[in-house]
Amino acid sequence: MRIEVVDPSGGGLGLAIGLAQLGHEVVHRGPTSRAQPNAQEMTRCSRDLQQRVLRAPQPGDGEADLLVLVDVFGDYLRSLQLGIGIMLDVVIDDPLQDGAGTLIYPHRLQYFCERAVAAREVAVLDCSDFGAMREVAFEAIPHAALFARECPAHGDGPWRPFPFLYNHAMLWLETLRPRGE
Repeated sequence: MRIEVVDPSGGGLGLAIGLAQLGHEVVHRGPTSRAQPNAQEMTRCSRDLQQRVLRAPQPGDGEADLLVLVDVFGDYLRSLQLGIGIMLDVVIDDPLQDGAGTLIYPHRLQYFCERAVAAREVAVLDCSDFGAMREVAFEAIPHAALFARECPAHGDGPWRPFPFLYNHAMLWLETLRPRGE
């Protein structure tokens, strides 16, 4: 199966690698760099994993059998509601860019929704730390399966639990380094 993982937050890298290890052809559109000054090691590990394990997006890539959208949707909603992370002086060139603050979310949501509506099958994964808010725009897409990291075991409306979070350095060690290391 050909799977495209769109992952501007980088939280779905472990999922993408797991799908590739199961034999799927996985294209991962994740962050190539991080805006935070203390994230150089995570950036290096992520880039190394993407280059060695996953296939990078190529011009002319056809439509995937499954589109997986990964981000911190609930955290963005909460931050916007509380006015946290508002950066007025940032130019938004790309809806998937890092370091643009919470005002990037409406641009990103529009991009995600357009991609989801056009896709054959969609899985949406909310990796938010905050579990009380959900992005209802995805609930209107009939062919979307909705998952959230912070979701009660018996479900949260149409959202289902996906308690998965992985550290990029640990993933790098487990995937690319000798077992004894």
